[in-house]
Amino acid sequence: MRNIGYIYEEKALTYLVESGYKIIGKNIYINHREVDILCEKDHKTILVEVKYRRQVCNWDFFPHLNKKQKQNLMEAAQILVEDPHYNLPPLWQVDFLYFSRNHRQHFKNILIDI
Repeated sequence: MRNIGYIYEEKALTYLVESGYKIIGKNIYINHREVDILCEKDHKTILVEVKYRRQVCNWDFFPHLNKKQKQNLMEAAQILVEDPHYNLPPLWQVDFLYFSRNHRQHFKNILIDI
């Protein structure tokens, strides 16, 4: 049986593809940092963090993504765009895709405030 994280990562992939994102990879580990989904859109490299919560909340996701997690994502993005293996655009951002039961919210460029 598939775990709940896998199911919602697949939902995230479907949503992203339908929204025009080019998927590069998923569950990528960079120096002990996991990137849930790596994609590209509008000449930008985009790392997408996917979260699921059973209960619908007021979309206040920041307690679920702490400063260390944000820092790890930022460092992973910098490593990925510099890696010639991926050949990614140098402009990057981190997005957050939040699911709860029948709800979905896509927060774009969440590291602006760091």
